[in-house]
Amino acid sequence: ALEAAVGSRLLGALQGMACDVSGDGSVSAFDAARILRHLAGALPRFPVAQACASDWLFVPAAAAPGGVPPLIQSGSCEPGFLDLTPLLGSVEGADFDAAIFGDCDLGDG
Repeated sequence: ALEAAVGSRLLGALQGMACDVSGDGSVSAFDAARILRHLAGALPRFPVAQACASDWLFVPAAAAPGGVPPLIQSGSCEPGFLDLTPLLGSVEGADFDAAIFGDCDLGDG
């Protein structure tokens, strides 16, 4: 997270959301400090996990029909979902990508 905050590492979209543990819409040194505090046991849960009521982030896969990505900003969280209304037949490619908040080492960067 700190490397991303100073511009020496590029993050993919899922990585960026997972590393933004403050939930303010960007990855900063503040997020890196919170990740370290969490790893040391001094921070039981990230603020974004509290706002989302989950330690996990689920994002509709790029090929998922009707996929709506999560919206996390300013301490609020709207989860990602698949909008399948009206459901008129079978659905293929309705997958999600998942990450645990604080994991900046996902394979999509």
